Amino acid sequence: MRVGAAACVSASAGPRGVWVFVLCAVCAVLNARLALSEAPTAPPANDAEAKADKPTELAAKEARTDAQNQHRAREHFQQGQEAYRQGKWERARALFEAADSLLPSPELAFNLALVCERSGRASEAVAYYRRYLKKADTNMRERREVRDKIAALSALAARQQGQLKLPPPSGDQLTAEARRFFTRGLALYKRNQRKAAMAAFMAAYRLRQTPELLFNLALISEELGHRRDAIDYYQAYLRRLPRAHDAGAVRNRIQALTKPPKEP
Repeated sequence: MRVGAAACVSASAGPRGVWVFVLCAVCAVLNARLALSEAPTAPPANDAEAKADKPTELAAKEARTDAQNQHRAREHFQQGQEAYRQGKWERARALFEAADSLLPSPELAFNLALVCERSGRASEAVAYYRRYLKKADTNMRERREVRDKIAALSALAARQQGQLKLPPPSGDQLTAEARRFFTRGLALYKRNQRKAAMAAFMAAYRLRQTPELLFNLALISEELGHRRDAIDYYQAYLRRLPRAHDAGAVRNRIQALTKPPKEP
């Protein structure tokens, strides 16, 4: 926990929840700057000194801008908190990004990493965690934990680079209804709505048991952390297509998933 952030941290959020944020500390710095810029000064001895001591119009404008940014950033952050409580990850991410663009901080980068991790944006989560490590004052244990997260998310991001299997050509294997569910699943996956995509692919699979659907179900199960389901779907895919061009890669994924996950 950073010094100065304690007042902003929700007691129920845990030691590294999304509420870890130093907006108050940054705001305090800005308030101090404003107070100093408004502090009374002794009357100048002459006109030259008066001109030198008088705050310039640019400085006053900058002070007003700082105060406005502080207020707007606080609003964005509070709205982001509420969106996070409601499980609206995309809205929370957009609001935290807006706050970060006004008053960037390593703690807010950590919050953004958490939201991206929750919403399946592995690559973006890695970038925010790395930024946090670069800027934050952390101890060895914290750095190790964040590095472990980066390693796990980097592996997930690499897997996400591989696209889902597309449906078979029109007229092959899939009924019209199954094809609609298949297409809907692809669209939902592209929007990072993994659970909804899973439901759509399951609906398609109940209508037509194609190997492409088995592969997609395996991939999403893996991304959602459902290791046993992912292994079962991958194995079913190989039984249907034992000589598939990606059979070797799928066997490697099964082997990796059978290993116990690393302790945090």
